[in-house]
Amino acid sequence: MHQFLSFWWRCAKIAAKGSFAFANDWQWLLGIPILAGLFSYIRGTATVTFFSNAIIDGIVVAAIVFAITWFVGLGIRLANAPVRLFYREKDRADAATHALTEKITPQFTVSFDQEHRGIVVAVERTEIVQPGVYGGTRVTVGPSFSASYLRISVIATSAVAIKNCQAFILFLEKQANPDETFIHINLPQPITLASEPFDVIPGIPRMVDFMKASEQDNKLTRTGYWPYALVNCFSDTATYRFTIAVNGDGVTAKPIKVDVVWQGVWNRISANQVEET
Repeated sequence: MHQFLSFWWRCAKIAAKGSFAFANDWQWLLGIPILAGLFSYIRGTATVTFFSNAIIDGIVVAAIVFAITWFVGLGIRLANAPVRLFYREKDRADAATHALTEKITPQFTVSFDQEHRGIVVAVERTEIVQPGVYGGTRVTVGPSFSASYLRISVIATSAVAIKNCQAFILFLEKQANPDETFIHINLPQPITLASEPFDVIPGIPRMVDFMKASEQDNKLTRTGYWPYALVNCFSDTATYRFTIAVNGDGVTAKPIKVDVVWQGVWNRISANQVEET
């Protein structure tokens, strides 16, 4: 019973909105004929009088006509109120469902920003493998050296973690001089950036390295697997354009292009994300 009364109370509130404006606009077409008809039926005349004073009669008649029109308008709007209430609640539920779906559907972005962890300098040490005293091998740590790493950022824009992400270099291009066009370097297949799939937690950027240059050899090299046939493709000072894509949870984010300017000096390397037009 409570739900029934609550439902019709909400319908009545919906119907009441606008009923005063309806009565004000339509009382001449509804209220006056209805009141005249009532007086004609009850008194046998359409003349509407209550008191001998015309001013008071006018005020009373106007109030009754307005009330009649208001009730008629309320009844019409009340009949339509359940439909309006249904679609209003449906729209609200659809909006909530859409918002929840957007929130729990895996979504992420891929970007590169040199000023925000896009290029970092790290200290590394080489491993020296020597024969062991009693056979086998002995691994020792050699001198330390610095290296510049280039890395993309993967950020989850949804409220759920992005599982099983994999990053790839799809295309590679080379520009020898700024006034020349880029030429494609043929890759045998998309090059995986990470050795294993990784997850991206909401609110925490996941950095993925794709190139490095160290003071040890002063060369621009890949940080992971690289086809042997292309081992010397970064030997020239030039601008190299990488097209990188990331897939996670079966969704592939929009690929980005990163221009890496290699000047032949490990700590003077620069890069920027190409803005697509």
